[in-house]
Amino acid sequence: MSFINRYAAKASRRCAFAVAGAALMFVAGCGFQPIHGERSSASNAGLANFDIALIADRTGQMMRNELLQQMQPRGAVPSPRFVLGVKLTESLTDLAIRKDNVATRANLKLIAQF
Repeated sequence: MSFINRYAAKASRRCAFAVAGAALMFVAGCGFQPIHGERSSASNAGLANFDIALIADRTGQMMRNELLQQMQPRGAVPSPRFVLGVKLTESLTDLAIRKDNVATRANLKLIAQF
């Protein structure tokens, strides 16, 4: 291996380490937080102050249950400060239709207004 090849290999390694270090500093400095990471106790306490109003239909029931589970993991608060009302709009578009007019695939679009 010649001197130039060794120098180029060392330079490319240094460049790779510099890019990796810069990427780590960028991610650490930008306030990155994993989606499934732990939340602070202050944000958990703030979310627990919400009561979630009943949402119509089965889809609404499933959404309300999920919201309650995420926002109030320790159970309902005795006197919530806010009430969150949600209105769901659901539209279903058939994509693949067999000869006997039965849809085998569909797009489900769910819009939540709160």
